[in-house]
Amino acid sequence: MPMSYLKHKGMNYLHQCKPEPVIHCNLKPKNVLLDNVGQLKIGGFGLTKLSKVSADKFKLAHPKNDILNLSIYSAPEICRNEIFDGSVDTYSFGVILYEMIEGAQPFHNKAREDAVKLICLEGKRPHLKYKSKSYPVELKE
Repeated sequence: MPMSYLKHKGMNYLHQCKPEPVIHCNLKPKNVLLDNVGQLKIGGFGLTKLSKVSADKFKLAHPKNDILNLSIYSAPEICRNEIFDGSVDTYSFGVILYEMIEGAQPFHNKAREDAVKLICLEGKRPHLKYKSKSYPVELKE
């Protein structure tokens, strides 16, 4: 099974947990692990404390006031300390997929702080350049 599908399946499972969905908020490659039999595991929980706003909406309980300390994988809502839902993990998953396809992070030619500003404050989105010769043709469509 492709790694990207397993990651998606894991995040979908977490977001449908009862009685409360589990939103990771800190998904990045170093938090995506494989065990000794090749099962995908998601780690790095516990770093983020959430305040519930409604049934499926949250805010960070202790937001990072400095945008420059945020990860390139952080969704813009997290960066701007806005109300969010599980889609922040979907965003982070998309950035990880981008990196898997392109072999580099979005805006890799910029300093991390500048890349975070472009994404979170200016709303810029990277475009796939399809540098890898092994990417599926369906991704271009």
